[in-house]
Amino acid sequence: MAEWAIMKEPSARLRGALVFGLYTVLAAASASANNKVIMIGDSWGAALPSYLDTQFNQHGHADYDVLNLAVPGATADAYATNVAGILDYVAATIAATPEVQYVTISLGGNDLVGGYPSLGSGVFAEIEADVRTIIDRIFSVKPNLQI
Repeated sequence: MAEWAIMKEPSARLRGALVFGLYTVLAAASASANNKVIMIGDSWGAALPSYLDTQFNQHGHADYDVLNLAVPGATADAYATNVAGILDYVAATIAATPEVQYVTISLGGNDLVGGYPSLGSGVFAEIEADVRTIIDRIFSVKPNLQI
């Protein structure tokens, strides 16, 4: 079993990477009924849908529903390389859900804590490349989505 060190204060680079990993971009435009937001990612992503639902309701966007496709423990690499068909599932869900207007991505944290230990600071470029692969796949299914 791996031992985990507890970091008292994350470095500026780590804080930046966590912000980068949390690609949560939503527009505050008015919307028609039953608009969908798909959340993909890791445990952070899995925890966000109830928060997003609350925020939508509090800010006059009760007509949005969040579909949670996040998988706790997932890495950007797992999505990008389609481990267990995870990216295929996301693509099929987007294709089968015409009401989807937005996709939020919360990935990168698990890659930092253990996915790429041999890359050192190169981990950031690898996470970025993985996220770009995921975005490209999403746009191949529905190019007009907001991510």
